[in-house]
Amino acid sequence: TLDYLESRPEADVERVGMLGLSMGGMEALLMGALDERVDVVVSIAGQLDWQEIFAVGSWKTIFAGLDLRHRLVRLGASAGEAQEAFRQEYPDLDVVDATKIAPLLATKPLLLVVGDRDPYIPATAARNTYIAAQASYREQQTVNRLVFWQVAGASHSFTKPMQQRALAWFDQWL
Repeated sequence: TLDYLESRPEADVERVGMLGLSMGGMEALLMGALDERVDVVVSIAGQLDWQEIFAVGSWKTIFAGLDLRHRLVRLGASAGEAQEAFRQEYPDLDVVDATKIAPLLATKPLLLVVGDRDPYIPATAARNTYIAAQASYREQQTVNRLVFWQVAGASHSFTKPMQQRALAWFDQWL
């Protein structure tokens, strides 16, 4: 995607922001961490903190279509048992854990947004992602580039206030 963007004459590739919602929010974190061309990141409801997601039961919603999920629910698996079963079935699951990825963005402005009624990404998972990133941002002396915003009354969505805040974030940093 960024390679294509670089080929476009109307694109200013010196100022690239990435925004994603849900898994796109996780992808925005990954791209921001892996590609130096991404300057600013906004992750909306994309903070996959597996420890928290399994602890609060959101995994049942996230993985609703998987046979493994159905089997574990039928067996009455605990959060720990379910998490271990998923790690065995999907050994690279932790590669997409926002609490491990967000600290890698410490030189880049990062806005983490989640609704307090999100059935997929609990606000605690987003807050844990923010907390995990804080030490790296402090070490880089860029703590002013890291913001966590929990939106009251919002679900797994990209509301008008979220859109406005994301655009303001890009205006501020790009």
